[in-house]
Amino acid sequence: MNKPLGDLPKIVAKQEGDQPFCANPGQSYTIPARFYTDLSLYELERENIFYRNWIYVGHVSQLRRPGDYLTATIHDQNTFVIRGRSGELNAFYNVCAHRGHELLDGRGRVNLIVCPYHAWSYDCDGSLKAARNSENVEGFDKCDFSLKPIRVEEFCGMVFINLDDNAVSLKDSTGELENEIRRYCPGVDDLTMAQRDVYNVECNWKVIVDNFLECYHCAPAHKDFVDLVDMNTYRTITRGIYSSQIAGAPRSETNRACNFKTGEVDFGYAGWFLWPNLPIWIYPGDANLSILQMNPDGIGGTL
Repeated sequence: MNKPLGDLPKIVAKQEGDQPFCANPGQSYTIPARFYTDLSLYELERENIFYRNWIYVGHVSQLRRPGDYLTATIHDQNTFVIRGRSGELNAFYNVCAHRGHELLDGRGRVNLIVCPYHAWSYDCDGSLKAARNSENVEGFDKCDFSLKPIRVEEFCGMVFINLDDNAVSLKDSTGELENEIRRYCPGVDDLTMAQRDVYNVECNWKVIVDNFLECYHCAPAHKDFVDLVDMNTYRTITRGIYSSQIAGAPRSETNRACNFKTGEVDFGYAGWFLWPNLPIWIYPGDANLSILQMNPDGIGGTL
């Protein structure tokens, strides 16, 4: 089962001065400061959050053709996703079943997955196709040496994996999120990845999450954004493992976003935060989707 934030205090000892957990976001406090600096808590997050929830790894436009693959690392777990010969998405741990060597690097396309160490070869479904000299090994059965699979799902053009074999499906976990995204971006399935930027930020990953989850800072820090949308209609609503941030059409006559096709002023702003580390948002204008992922890089770093 997925473990949302509300379950985390059950495995962390309460200390003097800690505010009690409150299920009502409107009455809740921020988490204690030690959650941003304590290495033992960071390790608990790794095991109970990142290894047990759906983590974004890429966009479907990167995996259009059979054999297209991308690699992803969740803390110290190396993985890859590959498009199968029948069009399905498959995900595996990125280690050879023989000696544990890394199989794939970065992004690309392959006909077979070939280990660079001893040349064991796997099909796109993870099955072992060839192992050199294995015919001379008594009782060797290739079926016993398939790659270890990982749960994978496509969601509104985004690709997610989950290291927990028993996790609830992403679709069943997210309620109305898919409908909300499609309402504000009907062409979401036709989008392609235009750009990917990576920043090394010297802070705990939750600091950036905290920043996205509130717009209290928007007026002083994002003046153009505040001018672009109607902040009087800005609302944040928490729904299970995601929250919605919606604002109405812009007020400004000098700073407006228009639809490229119609020339009309577009809706205001729609954004979501999907537990545990994925803000998604749609700006006014033509079809677009932005994703900001906070990947922990040690207790005091985020990528």
